[in-house]
Amino acid sequence: DINRALVHSIVLSEDSTFFEHGGVYFEAIIDSFAENLKERRAAYGASTISQQVVKNVFLTQEKTLIRKLKEFVLTWQLERHFSKNEILEVYLNIAEFGPDVFGVNAAAHHFYDTAPKFINAPQGAFLAQMLPSPRRRYYAIWKNRNLSRKYRKRIDRVLRDMLYGEFITDDQYRQFIRYRYFDIPSSSSRMPARSR
Repeated sequence: DINRALVHSIVLSEDSTFFEHGGVYFEAIIDSFAENLKERRAAYGASTISQQVVKNVFLTQEKTLIRKLKEFVLTWQLERHFSKNEILEVYLNIAEFGPDVFGVNAAAHHFYDTAPKFINAPQGAFLAQMLPSPRRRYYAIWKNRNLSRKYRKRIDRVLRDMLYGEFITDDQYRQFIRYRYFDIPSSSSRMPARSR
């Protein structure tokens, strides 16, 4: 029971090829490896949503080659036995959005005092930005009410991708890029965002 705008925001932000790859997106891994070599640190990850489910459900958070190999094998098995929608459902129910904020239901209530079915596209894009580093971003963005230019651009990119994918209209896009992310709407104004 979730608004499609929230689902689209998270998939476009976290793993835009989720419905196309077989669980591991090797091109992204190679790109990430090259960027990390250039930066001389582990600045970029390349885990798909399926890999994140495997890591969070079956494995530890340690960063070793053995754990990564186990992740590849288990991801391949996960993709063979479950549909993409089933994998996505698990992910949406276990993803961390901040300290002790797990799953889209908790995130929708915590950040916007509403149910996931009422989250609109800009709110979904905002929540998606919490996922890569939920604890750090929770304090940097949410607690400080500080949406820096860098994070604003990332949210705008997700909204632009939603426009290009025809999940939102031109008019919605123009309205959403001016969205005030820290204003919680009153319960009387909570209506699901319309999508094409």
